[in-house]
Amino acid sequence: MKFLRKLLKTIKLLFSRYILIILLILLQIVVIQIILVFVQATYWWVNLIVYGLDILLFFHIMNKKEAPEFKIPWIVLFLVFPITGIICWVFFSNHGLRRRHNKLIRKIDNSVKPYLSFNDLNNEDLGYATRNFNYLMNQTNYKYYKNCRVTYFESGEKYFDSIIEDLKKAKEFIFIEFFIINRGILWDRIHAVLKEKAKEGVEIRILFDDIGSAGNMNHIYMNKLRKEGMKVEAFNKATPILSGIYNNRDHRKIVVIDHLAAYTGGNNLADEYANLEERFGHWKDTGVKVEGEAINSFIGLFLQLYDLETKSVSDYDKLLNYKYEKFEEEGYVMPFGDGPKPFFKELIGEGNFLNMINGAKKSVMISSPYLIPTHSLVSAIRNAALRGVDIKIMLPGIPDKKIPYGLAKSYFKYLMDAGVKIYLYTPGFNHNKCVVVDEELAFNGTINFDYRSLVHHFECGVLLYKNPCIKDIVSDFNLTFEKCELVTKAKRFYGIGISIVNLIAPML
Repeated sequence: MKFLRKLLKTIKLLFSRYILIILLILLQIVVIQIILVFVQATYWWVNLIVYGLDILLFFHIMNKKEAPEFKIPWIVLFLVFPITGIICWVFFSNHGLRRRHNKLIRKIDNSVKPYLSFNDLNNEDLGYATRNFNYLMNQTNYKYYKNCRVTYFESGEKYFDSIIEDLKKAKEFIFIEFFIINRGILWDRIHAVLKEKAKEGVEIRILFDDIGSAGNMNHIYMNKLRKEGMKVEAFNKATPILSGIYNNRDHRKIVVIDHLAAYTGGNNLADEYANLEERFGHWKDTGVKVEGEAINSFIGLFLQLYDLETKSVSDYDKLLNYKYEKFEEEGYVMPFGDGPKPFFKELIGEGNFLNMINGAKKSVMISSPYLIPTHSLVSAIRNAALRGVDIKIMLPGIPDKKIPYGLAKSYFKYLMDAGVKIYLYTPGFNHNKCVVVDEELAFNGTINFDYRSLVHHFECGVLLYKNPCIKDIVSDFNLTFEKCELVTKAKRFYGIGISIVNLIAPML
């Protein structure tokens, strides 16, 4: 039965609009390539223009304030395939949203800033964690909070059980945002609650990524949910037009229920995340629940992309002007977002990880499903290990994708030579995205240690300092390490194919 369901799902996807869009985009690339090759062969002066443009683009790229790893793929492409290089540059070099969105983005920013920007609290001395919070405040214009309660969930099962229980308490609004929403047992449980809440008059907004949820949340089903009283939007809809914008996906996972609770973490809304369906063995993932004033930042993050997709500006005063319960717990909480331009000017996820690792004195524990890091991150991890910091990295024992797994393995020898310990989660697939430094500073969220998360996607997460729940995170790391296999041998070279993909990884 399981095989039949998978087969039907595959057939449905093959005949979906997404396959048609991919075919039409490939057709556009082929037609443009044929036209340019024909023109180049027919008119000698076109060659001069092509090579002239390649030279100009070469100098333009060399003078950009970017890391060399983002420049080299373009330079190689221009040298080997001059015409193809120009085509790719025109359509794919501009990472970020369309320029026509800029005006709306400014409106959204201006609406949310009065409620989420710095206050007197953000002058406190947080010891060595001060620079981590200052960096995020300066890059996002969001603030950090104290007197908030944070609960850590070491499994998707517990995470979604808690979400469902809180959904039942909703009286005003429910905001749901996921990269993937797959219809199945888990969705049916949540959908049943949402239908009842919609009947009660609770405002329900759902945002999902159009490509991430391909084959599940189609227009027919979206209209069904709308008739049930829910507002449903697909982010960055794919169309058959050649553009690099489709590389920028909404990889965030956020659930906000009234001013009661906010959730984030690695879990998507699909059965495998709660181990209701087996894919790649046991699925290990985590998440956090935040209570208190920090919920406002999650509301702001959700509305950021929801308003962008609906081309509207929500009533921020109604949603953010709220007096929250104070929890007398020590520790600090800072939710933050990351993504491409024009929302964000820097690679904030990478910057946060660099600050955490560079500030480590004793230990760093990293969990990620993928290990395709930027050169800066690799250097930071190695440098920390070489100065005596105990670095442990946890990766899947059963991969979901062979090529990214091969890329991850290509870093093993280089990291292990510096003293980094790499663990493979042998029971199955480790999708947990978590970092803990010195058992005091922690990150939990949606950001992977790969280029897609660090450069191209919209992401989110929470930085925690001296929160009681960090002990739970550390305990979960240690218990999970016991189920892992420590890598003791690694090859230095993993083949020409992996080498080529490594070269172009920053562009993918």
